[in-house]
Amino acid sequence: MKDNYLLSGLWLAATVGGIIYLGYNGTISAQAEAEAHREAMVREEMARAIDAGHAGRFADAARMLEALQAEHPDSTSVMLNLGLAYRGLELYDQADAQFQKVLAANPKDWDAVAEHATILKIKGQEQEAFEQLEKVPPGEGQVLVRLTGDPDWAEAGDAERLTRLRTQHGGGARPDTAVRRLQEMDRRRKEFEAANGSNAAPAPEAPQH
Repeated sequence: MKDNYLLSGLWLAATVGGIIYLGYNGTISAQAEAEAHREAMVREEMARAIDAGHAGRFADAARMLEALQAEHPDSTSVMLNLGLAYRGLELYDQADAQFQKVLAANPKDWDAVAEHATILKIKGQEQEAFEQLEKVPPGEGQVLVRLTGDPDWAEAGDAERLTRLRTQHGGGARPDTAVRRLQEMDRRRKEFEAANGSNAAPAPEAPQH
């Protein structure tokens, strides 16, 4: 398994959906109370999985997310985070299967588009990878962050295309968001290196993403 501090920071905090129904008299029914308790347990389990991903414990994250997916097979939040866990474990086909499921539900889930592009890049399909990233609107999909910190994008062959994408996303609709995300990635890098020792992958020197 590769050290990848950038990947450890891409996990998305999300809630698996659910509705608390109120009784007609304004009090919570027994059924709704049970649903609220179940929802709280799901949120806690999702938070534990995301924490494991942030710490680079991808196998633990995958195990927890697989259990959640068995209970919530339609949750795109679970799919996307499980895909990240599989990518951390270098299970690229399994990772991409999760990202493709997200895209089947929502073709404009830009994080899933960017993750699918990264899998293509890892597999040596750079042309197709760039085509996918070029679909992502400026400021979406954490593209600038990925192109700056993800070692899987550090040595793209088409330097001109890479520079154009970085410029596009660095000057997009929400540049301040990208800057804040880069700062967050730097903080994650330091945490990752502290947890994993000095052999953790350093940040690329070239200004990327």
